[in-house]
Amino acid sequence: MAEKKLPLQADGIYHIYNRGINGCALFREESNYEHFLRLVAKHIVPIARIYAWVLMGNHFHMLLRIKSAAYLQAFYSEQVKEGVCRPMALEQRINRQFSNLFNAYSKAFNKKYQRTGSLFEHGFRRKLVENDAYVRQLILYIHNNAVHHGFCNHVVEYPWTSYMLMLSEKDHWTDAKTALSYFNNREEFIGFHHQLSLHYTSKRRKTPNLHPPPTNLHPTPNLHPPPNLQGFQNLEGFNGGEGFNGEGFKDLMFDE
Repeated sequence: MAEKKLPLQADGIYHIYNRGINGCALFREESNYEHFLRLVAKHIVPIARIYAWVLMGNHFHMLLRIKSAAYLQAFYSEQVKEGVCRPMALEQRINRQFSNLFNAYSKAFNKKYQRTGSLFEHGFRRKLVENDAYVRQLILYIHNNAVHHGFCNHVVEYPWTSYMLMLSEKDHWTDAKTALSYFNNREEFIGFHHQLSLHYTSKRRKTPNLHPPPTNLHPTPNLHPPPNLQGFQNLEGFNGGEGFNGEGFKDLMFDE
């Protein structure tokens, strides 16, 4: 029996993620990553505020908040008037935006590499995020996903995440202001990311690397090196205030 998918609703915060079918590559070269992000800007940014994202070789993660019902009703009413889309229920229209993203990318990818059939696992996965602590954990987990999988040793080293964009002055559709507001200040945001990178790297030294890094990475220069982290050894805000030790991330292991 097929798994019933959680509907995406206005004002909801969701963790959206999926992988290539049978673990196949979604991104083979730099142009693939860039095209996927262009499609995100086209299909998802009009209906959602994106707080964090990462594109890995065979999977991706996004953390986002669907815009308000009032905004979406006005947006789709205008589109219907212009003949861009036909009338349908709001919930159905929200889910259709994501289908349009994945279908458009799959079509372009299959054409480029002369392949046929499905590219993504059937039905993208989604989890409703219901509290601020979980939002913070997901921002950290998503940005450190490449470190978690052994592609690099620190969050600043992997280019296909929103982390460096959030710390730069570059104009982008990622909602950096809101994402940063889930942390007390910029220094805490950087410090927590640094600590989780260290946590994953330390764990990896004790276990074999089952995810060899891809060979086509284009490392991002470290424009924002971690500040003096003295004082971050006992970061508050996770695990009931006991300090940051990575334990709060056990439930964030999504197989990707």
